[in-house]
Amino acid sequence: MPASRRSPRSNDLDALRRAAWEPLLRIIQHERTRWLAVWPSLGLTAPQGFTLLNLVRRGPGPMSALAEALQCDASNITGLVDKLEARGLIERRPDPLDRRVKVLAVTPAGHELYGQIQQRIGDPPEFLLGLTRSELAAVAAALAKLPLLPTPPFATPKDVAVPTPRAKTRRRARASQAALA
Repeated sequence: MPASRRSPRSNDLDALRRAAWEPLLRIIQHERTRWLAVWPSLGLTAPQGFTLLNLVRRGPGPMSALAEALQCDASNITGLVDKLEARGLIERRPDPLDRRVKVLAVTPAGHELYGQIQQRIGDPPEFLLGLTRSELAAVAAALAKLPLLPTPPFATPKDVAVPTPRAKTRRRARASQAALA
């Protein structure tokens, strides 16, 4: 609805929404810096940390789904996965439904590190120390009314279209088989 057609009440409600969102946005921006400092303290880069968090929260899944979740090219995921796998934090497993696909899964060591990340990120920020018990209760009650945004699981192999090989690749495969015969 155009601004000129909005009632004064909807303008007031829009202003209240902005007034509620602006401090939340400042908190997010402020805390992002604190969260990003957690990664190096645990021997991770930020992309490695976000990769691990995504795998823990979404569960095992193919690299292509992880790339989509992190909104990056699949080639970037390979390097991240290699480094996390070398540290024993994740592992590549064969997909039980499609042996051509490797599924990424978090190891017990990865889950342990995730717990450390959650403990450090989960510590309430210092600025909450300035609020009274009743103010904290009011903030918690208001935020509890917001809908939770769950992290969706990775798509299952049946939901993911497997690209078919190109004709040229098929011709090469046939030629290789013929040469071996």
